[in-house]
Amino acid sequence: MMGLQTTSFVAVLGAAGLAVGLALQGTLANFAGGVLILMFKPFAPGDVIESQGKTSMVKAIHIFDTILSTPQGDTVILPNGALSNNILINKTIENRALVEILLDVDGQTNLDELRALVLPLLTGHAQVLPDPAPSLGIVALVPGGMNLACRAYTLPGDNAAVHGALIEQIQRVLLSHGIQAPAKQKKKDKKTA
Repeated sequence: MMGLQTTSFVAVLGAAGLAVGLALQGTLANFAGGVLILMFKPFAPGDVIESQGKTSMVKAIHIFDTILSTPQGDTVILPNGALSNNILINKTIENRALVEILLDVDGQTNLDELRALVLPLLTGHAQVLPDPAPSLGIVALVPGGMNLACRAYTLPGDNAAVHGALIEQIQRVLLSHGIQAPAKQKKKDKKTA
């Protein structure tokens, strides 16, 4: 009636609809992710989570994104679409965090004596949780030595401070008792004199 080609008009309208749909695809995914997060509550403000290479405390959950606060004072904004569709680790839900300190000691080191020196440091620290109990064990044998792991649990927000304090205390004990790292193995010279 108006003299317009209806085929062209429908094609332009269809292309515009497709363009708008594609432009809103990410936004709709973030909206849907936000609804899922708010409905199922895999984490809450105050929890420490790890997702997409970021480990931080949840500051706020919005419908399109989640705001995280890092220990360095940075604010991280994660889109809810990616957050709800990827692996998420909630470090607060168990209300404990592992503090692990790796030690390399000489193979001749008496493990029972070393435990008697190190375990009281772990159990005596005010921020180390009594359950599960701290431990010290061999994780690998290397030429001339052993790789050991000191493990203790603390509250999620305290793990960095506890880790640093325990490293200093363990280092002092190792030095004062003459416990050394494994001696470097010399490569045998193929030429004989």
